[in-house]
Amino acid sequence: MRTVIASLQPASSGSPAPSAAPSAVGGQPGSFAPVTNEPQTTSGETLLVAAYAIVWVAVMLFVALAWRRTRALEEKVGALEKALERTRAAASTPSTKRSPAGEEEA
Repeated sequence: MRTVIASLQPASSGSPAPSAAPSAVGGQPGSFAPVTNEPQTTSGETLLVAAYAIVWVAVMLFVALAWRRTRALEEKVGALEKALERTRAAASTPSTKRSPAGEEEA
């Protein structure tokens, strides 16, 4: 167990570890270091506008789909209400069925 822990600790060779980050402006580590080799391809404003556009399209798509579903459900409810109304109307009218011959109605 000690050999595993000892192997995980960095070996101290006396010299500091080489820095992976390029030297920063002002020579202080952790400060801002602009990239000078590569041109910036997309500005932050363009990315912000694109992100807002994507969100608005998603919201509009959601609203349109919800509206279509609501319309379809309203049509189904209307058809069911008409069928229920016809059923109630048929139940409230007196029956026109005649009794078989030989039986009298009481």
